[in-house]
Amino acid sequence: MVPTDSFDRETGIDMLNVNGGISDGAQYAIRKLLWALIIAVVLEIAWFNFPFWESLTFGPEQQVELNTGSGLTETSAGTYRIDNVDQAYFEFDAGGVHVDNIKFDLSVPGWGPNSWRDALGPFITMRVSATDSSSTAFIDLPSFTYCQGLSDSHWKRLHLSGGSDAVRIYLSGYEGMEVRVDSVSINAVRPFNVIPLRLVTLVAVALAFHALRPASPLHKRRLAARSAGVKVAIALLVVFELVAVVGISRLSGVSGSAETDNPQASGAAVLDFNQYNYVADALLQGRVSLDLPVSSSLSKMENPYDAAARNSVLAEAGETYYMDYAYYDGEYYSYFGVLPALTMFAPYKALTGHDLRTDRAVSALCIGYVLTANALLLALSRRYAPSISLGLFLWASLSFVTCSGLLYLAFLPQLYSIPILMGLSCVFIGLTCWLISEKAEGGSYRKALLALGGLFVALSLACRPQYVLAALLAFPIFWEGITRHRQFFSIRGAGNTAAVIVPFLLVALPVMWYNALRFGSPFDFGAAYNLTGSDMTSRGIVAARSLPAVFQYLFQPFSVNARYPYVYGVNMAVDYQGYWFYEPFLGGFFWFAPIAATIFFAPRWFKRHRGSIRILVASLLVIAFVILFADYQIASITTRYFNDFSWLVLISTWLMLWSEDHALSTKTLLLQVLYVAIIAGIILNVWCLLSPDRYGSLASTCPTLYYGIASLFNLV
Repeated sequence: MVPTDSFDRETGIDMLNVNGGISDGAQYAIRKLLWALIIAVVLEIAWFNFPFWESLTFGPEQQVELNTGSGLTETSAGTYRIDNVDQAYFEFDAGGVHVDNIKFDLSVPGWGPNSWRDALGPFITMRVSATDSSSTAFIDLPSFTYCQGLSDSHWKRLHLSGGSDAVRIYLSGYEGMEVRVDSVSINAVRPFNVIPLRLVTLVAVALAFHALRPASPLHKRRLAARSAGVKVAIALLVVFELVAVVGISRLSGVSGSAETDNPQASGAAVLDFNQYNYVADALLQGRVSLDLPVSSSLSKMENPYDAAARNSVLAEAGETYYMDYAYYDGEYYSYFGVLPALTMFAPYKALTGHDLRTDRAVSALCIGYVLTANALLLALSRRYAPSISLGLFLWASLSFVTCSGLLYLAFLPQLYSIPILMGLSCVFIGLTCWLISEKAEGGSYRKALLALGGLFVALSLACRPQYVLAALLAFPIFWEGITRHRQFFSIRGAGNTAAVIVPFLLVALPVMWYNALRFGSPFDFGAAYNLTGSDMTSRGIVAARSLPAVFQYLFQPFSVNARYPYVYGVNMAVDYQGYWFYEPFLGGFFWFAPIAATIFFAPRWFKRHRGSIRILVASLLVIAFVILFADYQIASITTRYFNDFSWLVLISTWLMLWSEDHALSTKTLLLQVLYVAIIAGIILNVWCLLSPDRYGSLASTCPTLYYGIASLFNLV
């Protein structure tokens, strides 16, 4: 007989019912969709529209007559001009009425959007100050932002005590700014507003969380099955990850790209992020230094790396310097790895005659990162944990993409992201080639894959030099081949050994030659000559930095308060008595990757496991610590550098968890804890993109999204 239903609850795979009816699987999916939709509709009506229901209980709506403070002047065109920002306010007499809300209808004559990123403008920062029955003095309330194109922002809910007499509405702007006031009223009923996007998002998120839950059929399907269902599930997740990271890279519009004709100036410093295109120009012209003007005052300085002296001398002379460029022996250079210039920027310039936009290069490299990271995870799972469930693999992929620091690089698509993304992608490709190079258990190796793996790992030297430490992972990866089967470091294994090592020589020699041409030493990559906020040539290694740096990099709690977007920059104060350099920071790595806390159980795990997987996990963690040490000793504290060590920690985490797959399948509570840790990490990393205390803050670069999201959750 032909089966009438092809849904397998054990695997979660459902095929079309050949008899034309609705299969059990389809019915199951429809029921879940309906439940998600019902819950979303209830939330939309009852919760998100609470301001509407509440406003029905307010007193009658009243139009108010406005008087102006001394900082506002009414013009002949009927607008109000700000002459004094401190006294720029409107005032009205509420007549003792309880003011529950104020509705505004304002505009800024002549204002127009530049792109979709500010299409909901103009954006006017305002605050209310009022008297009430508890105080005859004005009570200052928190500021808020009025967006003309966002109707929800036209109402502001107030929580005053009893009736009010005087109410003031302050405008924050600049002298000469003009505002038109069409109307202001109090106690207006808010509209009932069902937002389809919010509704769809709620349903999609609910279904995604449900599909990934520990009890999901995805956790009963074996990854090694390699069935169509497994491939489709992985492909769908990877496509989602690709769309997400590329979308994030397009949000802020901050690129410092080839289209930046006028670099930003900050005092004597010029912030020109088009550095890779300058390197491409130099390479195409057959030179290693950048064709940038060097100010005479800078060339005459005894120590041009002294930031305070440099800024003072050049500002006094009315001259400038290029910040975050290497300056050596009277010439500008780039200390960032040259490989992106060789493989992307120079070819693009040679083929088109135009510069490659930096933000587009970052988007492309984000795609490469996601694809290569997933390939590496697949290779690791098939090598060390072939029996894991599909669900555990999908968990690993999601946590790797969202909790590694990749979103930070995508969000700020500037030159700093490029060498990290390309370097890690090279490492991922190289390690993947090594992992799949063995033909059979105890058998020979594919020399082409050995060589290709060595080449790509070596190429990381031309991106971000510390990544070449990944070469040490060859020992645990080939451990059985080295120690048991003598496939390496032996006479019969000479070909395999050469296949791995020779590519490193082929890459290292030209990189060393390039270094020598620029800085006089084959081992000098030029980072110490960076014109930045401190003298990198004098920084040195100081043991006392370690304790506060490790705390901040790994354990610093994130800062939360009750004001949108709720997550803010942390206090980076330390007792260390020395120069402490850091960038805007939102918290330590383990808060953003809580699943990685699994490594604290490594000592116990090591006792139960032997062989190459144990050596690999230990090697990953040691390399992670070495790179972390180098980052905080040589450079600074920045979320961007999470990417340097996070991948090592996360791979260690998932190797440990994958090796316990059988035990995990019987421990429901532990699986639920891991699930919560993964979801918490995803939510925190995505939500922190809204924080105003980061470079390229959406509040200034994409206010449409920033305030649009705020309006979706504005219940007070």
